[in-house]
Amino acid sequence: MSDLESTPDARVSELREAVDAAHASVVDVFYRASIALGPPIADEDVDACIATARARDAVRTGRSALALAMAYRACASVSELEDEDGALEKLERAAACAREAATLIADMEEANTREKVEREKTGEIGVEVCDALREATWASVLQGRLRTTGWPPSLRPSDLRDFAWSLRLSRSDGGQDAKGEACAVRALRALREASVARVTYVGEESFAHDDVALAFVEDLAEELRETFATTGSLSDPRKPGRLFACAKELVDQTPSIVRTELVRVVFVEEPKTAVAITRRYLSLLVHAVSEVIQTHVCVACASSDQPWWLHVADECRMFDNHVLSTPYAKIDETPKILDALVHEHAHAKAWMDAECELATSRASKSWSDAKCWLVKSGDSENRTPRVAHDVVQEVKNAFESSRGLSRSDWRLYFVDRVATPLLEEFREECESRAVGSKGLGSLVASTGSWHSGASGTSVVAATVNACVFVAQELRVLAEETHVLEFGGESRLEAHASKFEKFNARWIEAISDAAVTQFTDKVLGNAYTGLTHFQPYECVRNDDEDEDGTRNPAPSAFLITALGGLHERVEDARTALEVTSFEKCRRAMVSKTAQVIVDRIVCVAIFSRAGTKQLERDVVAYLDVFSTTSAKNEGSSALRSKILEECVAVLSCDASVARALVQALRSDGIKGLAIVNALKAELKIFQLDDQTLLRVLSRRADSCNV
Repeated sequence: MSDLESTPDARVSELREAVDAAHASVVDVFYRASIALGPPIADEDVDACIATARARDAVRTGRSALALAMAYRACASVSELEDEDGALEKLERAAACAREAATLIADMEEANTREKVEREKTGEIGVEVCDALREATWASVLQGRLRTTGWPPSLRPSDLRDFAWSLRLSRSDGGQDAKGEACAVRALRALREASVARVTYVGEESFAHDDVALAFVEDLAEELRETFATTGSLSDPRKPGRLFACAKELVDQTPSIVRTELVRVVFVEEPKTAVAITRRYLSLLVHAVSEVIQTHVCVACASSDQPWWLHVADECRMFDNHVLSTPYAKIDETPKILDALVHEHAHAKAWMDAECELATSRASKSWSDAKCWLVKSGDSENRTPRVAHDVVQEVKNAFESSRGLSRSDWRLYFVDRVATPLLEEFREECESRAVGSKGLGSLVASTGSWHSGASGTSVVAATVNACVFVAQELRVLAEETHVLEFGGESRLEAHASKFEKFNARWIEAISDAAVTQFTDKVLGNAYTGLTHFQPYECVRNDDEDEDGTRNPAPSAFLITALGGLHERVEDARTALEVTSFEKCRRAMVSKTAQVIVDRIVCVAIFSRAGTKQLERDVVAYLDVFSTTSAKNEGSSALRSKILEECVAVLSCDASVARALVQALRSDGIKGLAIVNALKAELKIFQLDDQTLLRVLSRRADSCNV
């Protein structure tokens, strides 16, 4: 627009050159079209049609350029000394020409690069012409007329509540009133023509250039800046509530007043147009308030030693919620005041760091309090400590606060700077508690003693329970619509995975501590003169054991080891929530069963009675886990397939055992087929061939095979 005002002759000359180029293009195209239409050949007919279409577009380019030249000349010829009627006639003619040029450009097809360039160049000039038309209309007619009618309103909230306004002039002479109203109406309609044309030139609709709405906001925005962004008594940046109190009254009162007048006299036959302009008016008004926050309040806050970002953010959120409750607001179109805090990167960083500090301080009060890690006694269903609820609530608050920002990338940035540091610090806190002297230290110290390590299990389990709840809640939150809208689910799922890995690692640590203690008991009590093998190596009078009366109890050496294991399983059941305990219990079963296989089954020599004793020992071993089931499951609900397979192998017929040993020791397809067939017959699926051979070699009747 400034270029048009500074060099009008150059712009007009440029437009004339565009017109001359368009006419030259027309002559050339028509010449080629006449040649192409001569012979009746299908391909040439097609070329002719294309040439004719290009000629049509060339004519449109020339006509649009000429229309824009006429529009600019009309705008430039308006003088401040000219009467309103004369100025309005020129402005209306300029608006009509701009609209005609826009219509011609909209109908054009970009057939080649040259025509595309010509269209873009004409569009750029069209935007500048429309801006010049708006400025001329505003300066020569509309600004004075609106001020005469009492627009913009006073910014005092008490005056705003009683504000009533009409386009009709306030003078007593009815003729003058009617004339003033007619001039304002004509100017507004000319602005509307320019606004519609400008949208066509730009190629997309932008609320910032609805000229009718902008005309109502122009002086009002300046009043807001002078009142709340200067050195006056209402401009204290520490008290933005004054600005928002005034802005709330403006958005409550003025849109309906503007719409009433537009429908009454300007767009009588187009009420939907009046509604659309009113919505744009509200958007521009909110944008004007946002500029005051961005250029005055945020700048002062950033330069202060004690910034008040949180107070400003709260005021912005409350105002945004209030605006969205008004009838002319649209979620996708009405700007948000909270966006003002992120337009400058330094401001966005400072504000979000303040939000993160507040959220972390609230959550850290919880995880620093030992009581918040405890679970109510007797509550067997819910073992989630209070600290987990507090952390999740802060994360939810952060995601809810991010909804106040309009753009997805801003929301993600908010989540990354507020929620992510909170979750990472909480995970570090859990890690610190788990590896501390009261956690892992207590577990390790108890493995070689008679103590069960209940206190260490309790501390580690509390962190696991908390992280289980956090991970579950993060995945639930990731499915919320407002999170999916801006892609926040990827952040939540990444953090949930980290908490789940933490849980798996520390559930494994609890089970490893139990397995270590169990292994130490087995080794420490069993290998005293190999006395623990005697129940399995008994070969005299095996038939006495048929009725199970000779030795119905578990092996003596195993009872001590099972006692310690039972305590560890009970500790885990008491401390862990159900799902985590089941994972821990399965890990304990798998690892301790392997200890029995490696330390007993593959070491002792088993007689027939010894096999039956092993079966009793396995039952006693499984009872340790089944009696501590979190769901009161019976012993049949928990099985150790590898131990059951060992008992099955040790108790199979001697002929089958020898055949299986020979097949395992042989090479070739035939031996492999025999092994697979016999394993299927015995239902052996967990034991690999090497372990199976080791187990078979411990049978008294097959040791020498």
